[in-house]
Amino acid sequence: NILISCNADLVMEMTYAVYQLHESGYTLYATRETGEALQANHVPCTIIGYPTEEGKQGPEGHESENALSMIKEKKIGMVINIPHPLIETSQRLLVDPSYGRGFRDSA
Repeated sequence: NILISCNADLVMEMTYAVYQLHESGYTLYATRETGEALQANHVPCTIIGYPTEEGKQGPEGHESENALSMIKEKKIGMVINIPHPLIETSQRLLVDPSYGRGFRDSA
């Protein structure tokens, strides 16, 4: 299972590569804006919440899981995160270990 989160400016450039992951048999998850763009371009993926979005309503009124809980529960084995290069480190979705604790914590 792979989580994709990409800056909106770069989603179109990533679409073909992400579709190839789908074709290779991977189950794809994506954060909201990335997932909506991928689905609009016929790339199957499940949209999940950002780590800060706990308990938000997902499709059909069901509570959607967020990226952090899925990583901690080992439901996601790989994360592809491409933030905008001008976004401050503290605002990035997934944090590299050199930036602090981030997702290195285990459940």
